[in-house]
Amino acid sequence: MNGLVLASVAALRVCAAGGSTTGAESLRAFWDAAATRRVDVVMIGDSTQLFQGHGWDEGWARAMHARSGLFATGLHASGENAGNGAGVGWESITQANASQGQFRYTGAPPHLHSTCGEGLPPLGYLFLPSGESAASLSNAGLTLRVGSPLGVNGPLRFHFVYGQFADGGAGTFRPVVRIDASPFTTLSPLTDISTAGANRVAAGIINIPAAERNSPVAFRWTQAGGPAIRGPFFGSWMRAERPDRISGASVSTIYAAGGHSARDAAADLIAAPDDTLVSFFSLIRSMQQEPSLVLIRVSFGVNDRTETLPSAGPMGILPGNSAAAFEDNIGAIITRLSSIWESQGWGSESLYFVIAVSPPVSDTKDNFLPAYSTAADRIAAQRHRTASVRFDRLTSEAELVERGWYVTPTDRTHLIAEGYIALSDREVGALIAAAMESGDECAADYNRDGGVDGADLEAFFTDWPLALPRADVNRDGGVDGSDVETFFRAWTAGGC
Repeated sequence: MNGLVLASVAALRVCAAGGSTTGAESLRAFWDAAATRRVDVVMIGDSTQLFQGHGWDEGWARAMHARSGLFATGLHASGENAGNGAGVGWESITQANASQGQFRYTGAPPHLHSTCGEGLPPLGYLFLPSGESAASLSNAGLTLRVGSPLGVNGPLRFHFVYGQFADGGAGTFRPVVRIDASPFTTLSPLTDISTAGANRVAAGIINIPAAERNSPVAFRWTQAGGPAIRGPFFGSWMRAERPDRISGASVSTIYAAGGHSARDAAADLIAAPDDTLVSFFSLIRSMQQEPSLVLIRVSFGVNDRTETLPSAGPMGILPGNSAAAFEDNIGAIITRLSSIWESQGWGSESLYFVIAVSPPVSDTKDNFLPAYSTAADRIAAQRHRTASVRFDRLTSEAELVERGWYVTPTDRTHLIAEGYIALSDREVGALIAAAMESGDECAADYNRDGGVDGADLEAFFTDWPLALPRADVNRDGGVDGSDVETFFRAWTAGGC
């Protein structure tokens, strides 16, 4: 299977009635690519995305690592959660620094604020106005723990993004990579960087050769014991890479907000400056070859059950907790991010989506989740390069109770780390299995009734003029004349 390790069919717990995925075949090119080149996963969700420093963020990182390996950490925002940290990353962590009281997390000039600004939690930046400083004891940066799948002993490349100011004056900082354990050995040359220049963002890298370290390795915005950071200063994005890995995945979180519904996420993404989204996804894409392939996973459900506001999509549907409103909100998220792709000319064929409604819970409103899953299935059936996953067919309330995966008997909204890890593995496994199986389907037997006849011709030419994803019989991500050619070649031959 192109180097991908698939979970066993038994482990997937796929329900025979309808399966656990819709549209998974449209993701095949993404999974194929992960075996031979770099791809990125970006995640959007509620509190379950980063719950207690684990959540779907860690679960998916583990699942992708098991199948294709990881080539980099996710993209970390240096002022994550206003300096309080939020748990982004698996065995990598943005160092929390709010308690030291040295940085500001708002107030940067507009040309910088909009690139990593407020409104998309837990994103955030570090800022110092002109005339202010942050002492060299400030522990701000990105740490790779010993258990990092990147490996602390291999070659490493640390990326960082900072701001420049036309009136930068004496603004400087001294970035460093060090062993993050006593005696805190410095691994990189010590060079002061000026923040003077045109009003723009700039980027830097620090390369670290392979060596036996067996200790955490950390990027810091300033050298411990060295000169203080002097404002004006703006530090936004950080990421660690294994430059020697040419294939595999990286998993990032762009949105994780406790108590938020799909409606909240849609509204926040619509309101977010284009600069924020362009900056984030430009950096995500920068470590890949062209075309850069990005899969965006969107997961909501439990908080949508009590949503009272009309949907944020074009329909403005009430009641806000209805399946129709949920569908409109998810559609609005997909449309917003797709518009960013179009505005940058990145090519829609490089953007993929997965919709995953929350796993089963046990309360009087549980009947909402299956309806949301059905809505997600409709979206996946109607949109290219989009799949949905049904957790109500990958697990059950009974299993979650039996295995002790709910956080507490009364909190059925959240899972313990083992639950997120296991269900992420099932989810990714189900998507890959369904995508790979689709490659064995016969294009001529379009209606899947076991024969090749006029009914297949009628079914294909019903879907093809509408450009429905199902008509993408050659699995290239679009519906065009090449699909007609593929279909007719198989159909006139009487089979595959």
